Parts: sequence; structure tokens; C-alpha cells
Amino acid sequence: MQIVYVSFKTEPGRMPTNTLTLYHPVTPEELDYIKCSNWTQLPAPPEGEYFYPVPNTLYAGDIAWGAYEPEGAYVVRFNVPLEYLSRYRVESVDARWETAYVVPVTDLDDFNRHIVGVIEVVEERR
Repeated sequence: MQIVYVSFKTEPGRMPTNTLTLYHPVTPEELDYIKCSNWTQLPAPPEGEYFYPVPNTLYAGDIAWGAYEPEGAYVVRFNVPLEYLSRYRVESVDARWETAYVVPVTDLDDFNRHIVGVIEVVEERR
């Protein structure tokens, strides 16, 4: 297993303290979509009715490793206001730290408008 950490420059200024950092695994094609959006838009998942951002980078990495091999995957990081996130339920999977926000795909455009700053790549899994 090879883990490569990559960071892209964020917008200048301070991050508001009332945001939560979330993580999401993406395929190389989904990363291309994010790049084309100038690092401001997350793509809708190819299947399913929900988008599941997670507040734990390790859990996002585990999802990336299990779901996207052999094509590889990236873990992206982004910030969303806590007040906005409060409208979505949080589900726990196995361990207490394996939680995810449940965002209907129909809300993803609005969710993207609430991302504070830019989306960053924090991990590559191949």
C-alpha cells in the first residue's frame, strides 16, 4: 500500500471557526470534475441517492482503499458551516468514529454552495 499526501494551496484568509472539516473519497474521474470546477464543487456519486461526507480522514481513506481499488482513489478535504450541516442526519457504521453525514444527492448543488474555501486533495491511494 502506497500513501501519497498532496496538498493544494488554499484561499488566503482565515477559516471561520464555525465550520467542520469533512472528507470524501473520489475516483480519478471525480477529481477531474473537482479540478474543472476550480476546486469548489463535489460531483454527485455515480450510483445511489445519497452523498456521504465523513468527518474522519482515516475513515475516508479506508473507504477509498476498499471502494476504488484497482483504479486508485483520492481523499479530498473541504469545510462546511456547522449550522448548515445540522440539517443532515449522521449515521454510524461499525466503530464510533466511523460516521458519515447523509446528504441527499438532490441537495448536492446547495451543499456545494456552502463549501467554505476550496476543496483540497489530502491523500492518494493506489
